[in-house]
Amino acid sequence: MTDLGCRPCGENTYSGPGANSCTPCPHGTVSEARSTSVEDCKLAPCEAGEFMTQLGCVQCPQDTYSGPGADMCTTCPDQKTSPPGSVSVDNCIYRECVNII
Repeated sequence: MTDLGCRPCGENTYSGPGANSCTPCPHGTVSEARSTSVEDCKLAPCEAGEFMTQLGCVQCPQDTYSGPGADMCTTCPDQKTSPPGSVSVDNCIYRECVNII
């Protein structure tokens, strides 16, 4: 509630019935505009090279990669490897080339 009357909360905040202000979502979570409870706050999407777990974002292990918002990492093609946190299949190189780089 403001001097101008009730106004919906913006993104990453929420308020319940009768609230006079919006409350920020907990750290590491986001919500859509007009959210009405803390349950509407969800874990923020992961960055490329990470995947979502129940506890939050975790770096993809060696020999895998992911794009932004992934809930799992993709395994590199056969005979290829990649460093932890790889963001694309382009990061997967033939194992024989690893010692050359």
